[in-house]
Amino acid sequence: MDPRKNEMRKRYVFLILFLYIVFFIAIPPFQLNDEPDHFQYVYYLAQGIYPKTPLKSGLYVFDPSIKQIYDVVEVASNDHNIPNFQKIQNAVKQMKGFTTFQNNPPLTYQAHHPPLYFISALPFFIPVYRLTGGVIPTYYATRLASTFFYFLAIYFAWLVINKVIKNKKVCEYLVFVFAVNPVTLKMGIAVNPDIASTALALGILFTFLTITANKMLSRKTIFFISILVVVATYIKFQNIVFLLFAFLFFIARGMRTKKLKQNFFYAAQTIVFSLVLLFPWFYYSLTTYHSITPSYIVYALFCTANLSSIPLLRLPFEIVFEFRHAFFHFAGFLGWGEPYPFKPFFWFYSSTFIVLIIMGFVHYLKTKKKVEWQNVLLYCLCVFLFFLGVSATYKINRYSCDIQGRYLLAILLPFIMFGWRGLTYLTKKDGEQVAYGLFLFSLWQYFFILCYVLLPRYYV
Repeated sequence: MDPRKNEMRKRYVFLILFLYIVFFIAIPPFQLNDEPDHFQYVYYLAQGIYPKTPLKSGLYVFDPSIKQIYDVVEVASNDHNIPNFQKIQNAVKQMKGFTTFQNNPPLTYQAHHPPLYFISALPFFIPVYRLTGGVIPTYYATRLASTFFYFLAIYFAWLVINKVIKNKKVCEYLVFVFAVNPVTLKMGIAVNPDIASTALALGILFTFLTITANKMLSRKTIFFISILVVVATYIKFQNIVFLLFAFLFFIARGMRTKKLKQNFFYAAQTIVFSLVLLFPWFYYSLTTYHSITPSYIVYALFCTANLSSIPLLRLPFEIVFEFRHAFFHFAGFLGWGEPYPFKPFFWFYSSTFIVLIIMGFVHYLKTKKKVEWQNVLLYCLCVFLFFLGVSATYKINRYSCDIQGRYLLAILLPFIMFGWRGLTYLTKKDGEQVAYGLFLFSLWQYFFILCYVLLPRYYV
């Protein structure tokens, strides 16, 4: 390897690390999606107790110590003045430990998630909690589980792009764009399973990309694929959609190689192995919540059915239009629903990103269709169909919920890849030049969100 290229790559890694640390420090405790609940989930596991999801609203409240800290810093502000760090200083002084279990067994809305991410956080949680007994230092230590999965996601992103585009320079630039996107950063900091879910999803995509067209697959390989899907699903249940991806992948592979029967057998083995390993979670959910998808119960509790009924002819458009929220989040929206400044930027970013993705798809249709791009597209389609069903559930039941950017974080990388392809197609520029332009824009976007969204929200 060229020493100069290796040195430049190290600089990109250190730049990503530096930008990550800034966000890690700047975002106060419990400010990202559902963190108080997720943190309590880890705490209960550390006590050797498995929490449950409340089946009725009003049965559950935050631990008083968490709520006290949360209330100190949960302040939305759109003023653009000199930052004032007093709020965080006040929060750090809250060194109290946890107060009570509240219920026996304890309740948390996030217990509808499988436990694997929360188990992975225990090696960070337990030592610091035993040493300090304080909520704040333990919270920051627990974030390190997401730090691990953040960099694992970046590693798999590098492998995926390198496999598909096969241009090291473009790969470096696009990985950077993915790594410093505000949604990737905030979920890579939050005590929340979304970044772990994304890392495993990208790992699954890379694994399928490495399967060559004509090679016979051993039972060990099929079992390894099944293990990946199962681990991803035990982190976040939405990853069960990759059973559909595995099925469609092998069917498409069989049609290309004219070995449909053989590949159908591969698909069947993958699904059977995975379902057998997922049976304990299905059984627990069914016997505890009377549903193999307890997330649906939580949606019914969290999401108020206060939207007006949607006419049948308009319903498909409303279901698809719901995805606009995800692109707003990719633009740099942070938090749980508070207002954000510079709405024209968010609309411009979102609409431009969508147009570039569409143009990238158009370019894909007009050129020789490489198998790697086909598989990336199939991967995106499966995730999109899953959340299309979620969006339909929201609209049909009149829930006031939206499709958030973190839900689609697993396909942000393919979106960036298709966006790069679309911009290359529109500008007729060299792919490396376009990727470099996206790199510069993402760097500007990072500081824009830091200075005009994140810091003003908490420190003035």
